[in-house]
Amino acid sequence: MLHSISTRRLIAYQILTIGFYYFYWCSVSGREVNAAAGRKIIPSAWFLALPAGNYWWAWHYAEALDLVTKQRLKSNDTFLIFILSTSPSLLLGGGGLNYGSGSPGDNISQHTIVIIAAIVITFFVLLSIAGATFFICYMQRKIDAVRNPIASA
Repeated sequence: MLHSISTRRLIAYQILTIGFYYFYWCSVSGREVNAAAGRKIIPSAWFLALPAGNYWWAWHYAEALDLVTKQRLKSNDTFLIFILSTSPSLLLGGGGLNYGSGSPGDNISQHTIVIIAAIVITFFVLLSIAGATFFICYMQRKIDAVRNPIASA
């Protein structure tokens, strides 16, 4: 099944690729789980790029891991970890900048709005990368524990 990779290496790859390693890891691990199952259960990783497709892909990934590991990795747990670790806007309540709340005399320059928007977007991108890194590390550790139960004890 999945090739083992150290947590340090995962984090380094995530940082060096600015989070794109997550998509590569999902693609490779999906193919490996499909091969272990002997049939295609997990769809293409391209679904991760779609707004709702990522949840659909994750559910199939969780179901396939449940099947391949003979229910040692529960599909509900895997899917829940995916949701919580890769959806930072859900965790933070989705609060945004409210530009219409000030009095008519309060003017914010366009330059200030652009800087604030850039900071907020950067924060969410970094939070997404951190969440994806957590998901990869957590799942890799769980898969390694299923593969080698004696070594992880």
